[in-house]
Amino acid sequence: MFHKWSFFVSIAAGALLVVGPASNSWPSAVVYAACVAAMFGASALYHRINWSPRMAPKMMQVDKTAIYLMIAGTFTPIAVVGLDGPWATWLLVVVWALALVLIAGLWIPWEPPYGTITTTYIVLGCVAALSMPAIWREISPTFTVLLLAGGALFTVGAILLAVRRPDPWPRVFGYHEVWHVIVMVAASMHYAGIAVYVY
Repeated sequence: MFHKWSFFVSIAAGALLVVGPASNSWPSAVVYAACVAAMFGASALYHRINWSPRMAPKMMQVDKTAIYLMIAGTFTPIAVVGLDGPWATWLLVVVWALALVLIAGLWIPWEPPYGTITTTYIVLGCVAALSMPAIWREISPTFTVLLLAGGALFTVGAILLAVRRPDPWPRVFGYHEVWHVIVMVAASMHYAGIAVYVY
């Protein structure tokens, strides 16, 4: 339920970024907006429909794929618009290359140990976080704090999802709903920072 409404909100919010920036920066806004909307849309689709035993694993893979896209997509406008120097471009290439490798790994017929995929979300975010000192200097300390706070929330949420805690009301609002709320809050913090300080 949460991510269904977040999907619609993310489309509207993303459209504001796309039409707002100068002509030379709208492509990065499109990438960011599309990746965030894909994450919420894939999650909403996966959790709202009672998929068949054959389709359920594939939809779970789509859901996880979209999380990698969201992480790389969030870093895209920061590297393209907010930061200067070829190193930012190279770091963006590394982030996207790693995201694509991890996505490919999702679709290989193998069963990773429990918690492996959640760990890779954190690792991918940490690679992008290597740019934090430059973001502090070149964009804004406040924006850096927003990114770090949102990233910390994502990390805590991923850990809670892995351990399946807290699980207050399993039939109504369990650990997975807690994760969804954390994702909504963290993504909103990143969006606010990008909208104000990057574009």
